[in-house]
Amino acid sequence: MKIGKASINTHLTLICSLLILLCLPGFSWALQAKPNATPQTVLFQQANQWYEKGQYNKAAAIYTQISASGYENGNLYYNLGNVYCKQGYRGLAILNYE
Repeated sequence: MKIGKASINTHLTLICSLLILLCLPGFSWALQAKPNATPQTVLFQQANQWYEKGQYNKAAAIYTQISASGYENGNLYYNLGNVYCKQGYRGLAILNYE
């Protein structure tokens, strides 16, 4: 059975949409700043705020900066996947979700 490009795009759009719908109610739950917060935690909060304001480019830049610093966290990659999905970069979104 052949799967066409349109079919793949439809499936990817559906997957991204479902993942976004599942995460929207709890998006802000990730990391909370504390008095002894690390620089990555503070940046993570800033990126979350940009995301909530719809400033996906700014959020993506900060999430990417955190990742480039060597910090690894499932919430970071999940949120980065959400940003890429919102921007229409389905491949990058899936990569970060995985």
